[in-house]
Amino acid sequence: MTTSQNVSRITRFDGTNYLAWRNCVYTELLCEDLTEFVDTKPTAEAKKKTYGTEKKPLTWTKADGRARRIIVDNLSDSLLHYAPTDASAYEIWRKLKVTYNRSSYLQHAYLRRKLSNLHYDGKSDMSNFFVNSMILSLKFDRAVERLASSKISRLL
Repeated sequence: MTTSQNVSRITRFDGTNYLAWRNCVYTELLCEDLTEFVDTKPTAEAKKKTYGTEKKPLTWTKADGRARRIIVDNLSDSLLHYAPTDASAYEIWRKLKVTYNRSSYLQHAYLRRKLSNLHYDGKSDMSNFFVNSMILSLKFDRAVERLASSKISRLL
């Protein structure tokens, strides 16, 4: 008996770095032509369509199952409760987005405050300051990355 392994090069999502994970998984869904299953809520009409190729047609259930597999295979075991067996790929994707996508005004304000609290003391060379303060540099990089990825930052 063989055990199932995550053959994807995507790091399993453990609740951190959601935006990077989402982009990687979405790209994998795109390569498999399955983005429709996470982008739009399934309708009765969509469930009647045939997906895949002429040589290998897929029902909606099979195609949605493939999209679900890509998402679930890239989730940490501790987050599998977001993917119950009766949920569609769209529902799982939506639950993760609602929970982990931090683009609210409150989160934006929090990140701005966190960024403004990083202070350079002015006593040393700026490059030495960042080299000698790796922890501060890492915090700065993460705060800037999260702020830049916030949809709200594009509005201000």
